[in-house]
Amino acid sequence: MIQREKQYNTKNRPNSRLQDIPEEHLALINTLVDEGIFTDIIKSSKFEPYKKVTRSEMASILTRAYNLTGVTNKNFTDVPSSHWAHRYVQALLFNDITTGVNPKEFAPDKVVTREQFAVFMARILDFSFQLEN
Repeated sequence: MIQREKQYNTKNRPNSRLQDIPEEHLALINTLVDEGIFTDIIKSSKFEPYKKVTRSEMASILTRAYNLTGVTNKNFTDVPSSHWAHRYVQALLFNDITTGVNPKEFAPDKVVTREQFAVFMARILDFSFQLEN
């Protein structure tokens, strides 16, 4: 979805050397890796394409893909400042992309559903979907 919306050029990208990506998807994945979108997600030489994405990973992906920045005075109890995704969750909060699963929790390790991802994308791409403060 991000590749289609951003329309990144997929030609002549460095080979990401990910062992578990089929040849027909390699250009797309190489592009997204080269753009830095999966920097916090890929921890080895495997992409793990069938692994479910957590809410903290989604926050990282979207923040990197759309260059989201910002910090708020609101914090979630389950995403302390020491959490690896804290700055990404803060960027989503600052840009009115998320409120969390409830006022006190973001649920960073919970799997993000397709529906949730679609809502996050809609809020990034169309201001009319953003949350009101």
